[in-house]
Amino acid sequence: MSNEPLRVNICIRKIAFGDGVGGMERAAVRHIEGMLAAGLTVRLYTASETMQGIVPDGVDVVDVPWPSGLSTGGGPTFGLAYWLWVQRLRETIALSDRYREILHLHGAAAGVLNQSGRFATARTVVNPHGLEAFGSFSLKRVPNRLFLRRLARKGRFADKLIATDELLAPVIARHIGCCASRIECVVNAVDLLPLSSVGPMPNRDRRTFKIVTVGRLVRNKGYDLLLDALKDPAVRDAMPAGWEWTHFGDGPAADELVTKAAVQPIVTLSILRGRSDDEVRNSLAGADLFVQPSRFEGSSLTTLEAMSHGRVIVACAVGGIPNKILEGVTGYLASKPTSEEIANAVIRAIRNPTTGAAAAKLVREKYSADTERERYLALYRTIFLDGKPERTYS
Repeated sequence: MSNEPLRVNICIRKIAFGDGVGGMERAAVRHIEGMLAAGLTVRLYTASETMQGIVPDGVDVVDVPWPSGLSTGGGPTFGLAYWLWVQRLRETIALSDRYREILHLHGAAAGVLNQSGRFATARTVVNPHGLEAFGSFSLKRVPNRLFLRRLARKGRFADKLIATDELLAPVIARHIGCCASRIECVVNAVDLLPLSSVGPMPNRDRRTFKIVTVGRLVRNKGYDLLLDALKDPAVRDAMPAGWEWTHFGDGPAADELVTKAAVQPIVTLSILRGRSDDEVRNSLAGADLFVQPSRFEGSSLTTLEAMSHGRVIVACAVGGIPNKILEGVTGYLASKPTSEEIANAVIRAIRNPTTGAAAAKLVREKYSADTERERYLALYRTIFLDGKPERTYS
């Protein structure tokens, strides 16, 4: 292996070095911070107009403009915009013989790859994240999903693909169309330092039993299922007096959820939009119950964060959740993403709320940011020591 320094080229459509970002963006921030801490050179390719916060020292940012006038997330033109942005990204990426280059692609940025094109001989890593584009969806979202699926499947041309949980490896192999031997597990993780410094929200009324959820309000996340479960008579009988549900996040399903919550039997629901990470952490730290009712999920960073606070967790057994939520040990599992199974799991959690300490212990032992960083570094070493010839770039 040559002695040139290693540079990690991280490609992602949107990133925020601060509050209120999604799971993929937060994972990319942690990725960047970990590589900088390891002493590596980092170049970030992203759409600068969507970037928020203060970029860490040492990161070389290359702007790849988002297509003008098209949706930056969730709208009817989002899939087309993403596809056009990836074409711009492909033309913008510049690799150098002065470095041993890693091209690390988050999400559908994998679409820059192909079998015989410009990056066929580059060291390439793809983290497809939650693969929501391959879940169930409504007909009005068909155009977006078709674009995103086509981009994501280009990940099969990468040297390595990342599964953020062992259970996700066969899902990635099936959807992306790659062989299992090219998939490496780098567990999704949380930075325990900021989480350890927060406490419950001040002046909390201890007479109120608080259910907290965090995520984008879209069908895939299953909050309609949770609402139906909370209207179940058996759940309402098991609940302590004066309970309420607080949700952090926004999305197209928000209005419908609020309207339905106001119909008898009423669910007291507050949707808090645009809140800071500190506010979310404080609320998680003071929650009596955290619920992840997803129909389709990757590794679920928000579930890990709730676990790190020692909360009682209810989650659907989808994606990588069953490796984190062990029934009756670190939380309670709904065996299927249905309102009936979620209701049953909520009742079990209310009757035996003793799983929080074990959940926090599991996160400290297996899902720390230090563990994630070391697995990334081991993956990069593997790529450069796998016997492939040295590459050159134009």
